[in-house]
Amino acid sequence: LMRKMAASGCKKMLQQVRSLAQCRCISTSASNYKNIRAGVPKTTPDRSKPLTYEEWCHPEHIGERKAWNSWNTSSLCDEPRAAETAIEDMFIRKFIYGTWHNLFASETIIKRRHNIIVLAVPFGGNGYPA
Repeated sequence: LMRKMAASGCKKMLQQVRSLAQCRCISTSASNYKNIRAGVPKTTPDRSKPLTYEEWCHPEHIGERKAWNSWNTSSLCDEPRAAETAIEDMFIRKFIYGTWHNLFASETIIKRRHNIIVLAVPFGGNGYPA
């Protein structure tokens, strides 16, 4: 008796779902589990445009190789000087790009360790300002 009631309840629910799908124009299809990954950038054949550090790292290695880029304790919640640190970093980047504007391959990485500011700047230009 319980099985019949459960079966009839399931049939009614399935009919309601079908009618709802028809009146709301919902269409479904089988999922297609393809193994798709993001496009990996490549250098030009004559190496005139090199890859940046961010482009060189594959998406599956972000947690291993690029995690240290985000280790900055001044951007934590309720930390003093968070705004000042961001403005100082912006000033450093603009100063570097304004002084040597045609020399860098990608973004400047600024690491702060206690009282030391470490700059990681990948060079990739021709060495002469334009």
